[in-house]
Amino acid sequence: EMLEYDAEELIGLKIEVLLPQRLHTVHEGHRQNYISDPQRRPMGVGRDLLAVSKSGREIPVEIGLHPVNTSEGLRVAAVVVDITERIHQREVNERHDRLESVGFLAGGLAHDYNNVLAGILGNVDLLEKSMAFVAKDQVRVEAIRKLVSRGSIIANRLITFSKGGAPIFSIENLAEVVRDSAETSISGTSCSVDYEFSGHGLFGRIDKSQFVQVVTNLVINSVQAMPSGGHIQISGEAIDLSEGENAHRVPAGRYVHLTFHDDGPGIPPEIQSKLFDPFFTTKAQGNGLGLAIVHSIVEQHGGTITLESVPGQGTTFHVLLPAASAAEDSERETALRINPEIVCSGTGKILVMDDNDFVRDAMVSVLRTCGYEVTECRSGSEVLEALTRATIDQKPYSVLVLDVMIPGQMGGIEVARTVRAQNLSLPIVLMSGYSEESLASIERTGIDHYLHKPFKMNDLVTVLERLQNRPPQDNLP
Repeated sequence: EMLEYDAEELIGLKIEVLLPQRLHTVHEGHRQNYISDPQRRPMGVGRDLLAVSKSGREIPVEIGLHPVNTSEGLRVAAVVVDITERIHQREVNERHDRLESVGFLAGGLAHDYNNVLAGILGNVDLLEKSMAFVAKDQVRVEAIRKLVSRGSIIANRLITFSKGGAPIFSIENLAEVVRDSAETSISGTSCSVDYEFSGHGLFGRIDKSQFVQVVTNLVINSVQAMPSGGHIQISGEAIDLSEGENAHRVPAGRYVHLTFHDDGPGIPPEIQSKLFDPFFTTKAQGNGLGLAIVHSIVEQHGGTITLESVPGQGTTFHVLLPAASAAEDSERETALRINPEIVCSGTGKILVMDDNDFVRDAMVSVLRTCGYEVTECRSGSEVLEALTRATIDQKPYSVLVLDVMIPGQMGGIEVARTVRAQNLSLPIVLMSGYSEESLASIERTGIDHYLHKPFKMNDLVTVLERLQNRPPQDNLP
């Protein structure tokens, strides 16, 4: 059944008929050597082989051999097992290990890099508030801000790749997001895109900014494969996958199946298995992170991505993501919106925890300039000591501003959990350049706002003012 033959068709034929033509000569030599010294060979010992079905489909197999002496001479009993799934899982595990090792390094670098950017931006904000710049100097200040913003985009890509950029989910119409992202990606190129989406809406629970990266990278990949111009076809449909095994190797459920097909030259078979590896690229100006990031994002969304490509016939990427209905969109509206024109004036007692001296000093200086009374801490243990003293002195803090990660020390999430366990309802703001905690985990901590480094000091001041001015709340869980 596996090889698509009836038993009668194979009787009397050489075993090589079940192997690819290119392996016949080599296998004949192996067969003769075995017959000259037949030994029992259990499954899993020796070589992984390729069999070929009647229709020409190549199948990775494992073979166990057992010599049997009969009245008609030596016979060999063979057990042949299809190991396609095992090979696939091995490749997935190897890719996962490669991504994990490189991702660990990338995540740590991104965290440190964002801290540096936060320090630069904080000091620029502080300098701007304390000095009056002429027009030409103001241009330079804005140039610094733009460079910091570009640096932050690079760091965030590394965070996504490292799996530290946990998706912030919302229900989105994937057809609309795909169309908008693809149109932006082909702008200025000689490539065209056609779309074919079934149904009235293909809704998925995604991190929109991360999903845009998926579409952008896939479309740009196609554009770069067709420098003289070409056509890209993007289609999408909702599909139901039942229990048990399915071709996509995902749990049963409803999914959105997106395909990205281009008419480019195709991808050679020998490099297809490496395309999602970090830093693998065939492009002179490539960095080898685009498809690795795509693979990481799709996996974090509970989906899969695979490719089909035949040289001369183009390439197709298949993306499978869990589907959702529009009615499922119960995401809360963000209560705190940033006001870029905030007037720097404030009152209250603020505690700031950050182990990076430059970042902490910039925040503390700006907040004190704005009129806040500020206590600065370098670790979670210092925060808890400060809270104890404030309780004894009956001078409570208005807001806690905590960095998520403090290497080797108690970080912001642990402090927030401790505070909430004591039924203290004072507002808590978490900030970080990198976090391995998912948004759901952070929300369960009972925080009131999250700021991603690097952020403008005006953003922080806006958050503090609105948290202090909101109506009193009951103790949070």
